[in-house]
Amino acid sequence: MEIKDRKITFRTEIEFIGSVAEFDKLTTVLVDQPIRIRAEWPKDHTAGCWPIEPQKLISESLIEKFTIDTPRFKLMKPIPGGIRDPHLHIKDEIFLLGRDQFKELISQVSMKLAGDLASVADHVEAVGAIRNLVQKS
Repeated sequence: MEIKDRKITFRTEIEFIGSVAEFDKLTTVLVDQPIRIRAEWPKDHTAGCWPIEPQKLISESLIEKFTIDTPRFKLMKPIPGGIRDPHLHIKDEIFLLGRDQFKELISQVSMKLAGDLASVADHVEAVGAIRNLVQKS
């Protein structure tokens, strides 16, 4: 076998910085290549992962408010990754959120969760949840 015909292995980390259209173009090309794409996360990885889908907590009309006229793209199942910008997964789409939209979404979800907790938890547990948020701000 000639060296030029031999298969090679190449591994690197890619950080994409670009527009939604450019990302869509990149992912379309990547899924058609002879590559395996995976994210190497620790077993208990939860960074960026919602513990419960926001759409299970807040109204459909609020979700629509966050997603209407919002840049979106189809979720590329063979491409696991970690979008660092504020976004929301709904079915097979990812919706990119502006900082104000993200702040409002987080506020609505956390308000619902805090209210649900307060209805069943004792005082110490409910206030403790708020204490954890205060320590981060």
